[in-house]
Amino acid sequence: QKVRCSERRHVGLSVGSDSSSEASPDSEKMERRRERHGKKEKKKKKQKKKEREREKDLGRRGYRQREKQADFQFDKADLRTRESAASVPEAPRDDSEWWTLSEE
Repeated sequence: QKVRCSERRHVGLSVGSDSSSEASPDSEKMERRRERHGKKEKKKKKQKKKEREREKDLGRRGYRQREKQADFQFDKADLRTRESAASVPEAPRDDSEWWTLSEE
């Protein structure tokens, strides 16, 4: 009986050590992931800064924004025409019905 108890204790210890050794690489992975994410964010910020500087140098900041707005308005108009074209051949449907059709 004494031997069995000690064996059990050993098993418990080994299980505990295993779980702890598994936990450390996992946390390391998470840390690495966080670091990588941080690097990506920094890169994005740098790119944006460079873009802004370039726009300032060219002196087309206002022009660029107007261009973007025009694009957006055009997209909206395009969507409207598409929707009207879609509703012509048959009776207008609910959005819910449309979603179920698209999923199939």
